[in-house]
Amino acid sequence: MSLKEPLCFVSTPLGFESEAEREIKEAWPELLDASGRPHSAMLPEGEWTKGGIEYPLDPFTAVQLNFFLKTANRILIRLDRFKVRDFPKLHERLRKIDLKSWIGSAPIRFEVSAAKSRLGHEGRIRETAAKAWGIPQSDTGVRVFIRIQDDLCDVSLDSSGEHLHKRGVHTLRGEAPLRENIAAFCLRRLIGDSAPGELSKITLLDPMCGSGTFLSEAATLWSPLFKRHFAFQDFGRLPKLFKQPQFATNYRMTPAIPFRRFIGFDLEAKMAEVSRKNLSEVSLHPSSAAKPSFEVHQGDLFSEGTEKIEGKLWVISNPPYGERIEGPPLDQVLKQILRKWNPDRVALLVPAKVSSLLKAATPARLIEEKPVLNGGIDCRLMIWETAVLA
Repeated sequence: MSLKEPLCFVSTPLGFESEAEREIKEAWPELLDASGRPHSAMLPEGEWTKGGIEYPLDPFTAVQLNFFLKTANRILIRLDRFKVRDFPKLHERLRKIDLKSWIGSAPIRFEVSAAKSRLGHEGRIRETAAKAWGIPQSDTGVRVFIRIQDDLCDVSLDSSGEHLHKRGVHTLRGEAPLRENIAAFCLRRLIGDSAPGELSKITLLDPMCGSGTFLSEAATLWSPLFKRHFAFQDFGRLPKLFKQPQFATNYRMTPAIPFRRFIGFDLEAKMAEVSRKNLSEVSLHPSSAAKPSFEVHQGDLFSEGTEKIEGKLWVISNPPYGERIEGPPLDQVLKQILRKWNPDRVALLVPAKVSSLLKAATPARLIEEKPVLNGGIDCRLMIWETAVLA
């Protein structure tokens, strides 16, 4: 058994598969062919597994998803798939994979897992791979994933490099930073099926913005990421398009900014300044003249009075909930957000154990509750609507 067609695997956090598939469908018309022109191929059907989706895609098409997907972890290129029940056979099959034609003499980091297999010794699997390819193991370098499940071996090359949540934008972090792909997932669920014309009238506010992750992700949600470097840009078996200094100009889209304005508050003046610095680094597609409108203030959610913000307002926040940073009771956070700003929609990422408490805290209509694993904590994304969009 071996691969009959090229495959790629889009790795996602558990529960993010559906949203990643939506992103792929949205990005698909923007991808290029090998000559640098918009492609005309149809998106093939993907096969879901826990933690990702596998697609029959050629590597050149697959690696471009790195630029566009905001909720994924990595984009893997499947190099081979075969049945194996002993180490000599594993060595033989790995030798047939011309890994050096992909990565040259770059160091390799082996990521190995084995379950329900006769080859259960992961250390020996690593040794066999290093011997087969004549490349020593390293703690750095290009990742090669070897996964054996029920004696079926998948060998995959990581095209992303650093985890895709690392956008190359936030250089300063808070004490309990929210991963960017989790923030993007929450924002996409908050937006739902709202049309761009509707969103362009809405201000997005984060009352506990920390380092500004929600605000920066919201501003760039529809913009591809060309600022950072991806591992595939050093591969030898792909067209040289991505090695050109101005390759991003081949993508002709003009990304829109989802919201009208972006406002953040933080109790600590130091974190408000961190957020301002991070947001000053936010940039869109090179061809876009649009600039996000950011405001970040030092301020206490529980200060006296209410604050009227002109036009429609949505609020999103990942408030502190005592696991790493102490914070106020979350039902009081929700009530104060509603009292202070009277927003049209509110989204909070909170521990699952307090979801019932928050449901009882407001008569606002709960329109969505999604499980999210945030830093190992079982959380819920809860979204309330207090008004219908006009």
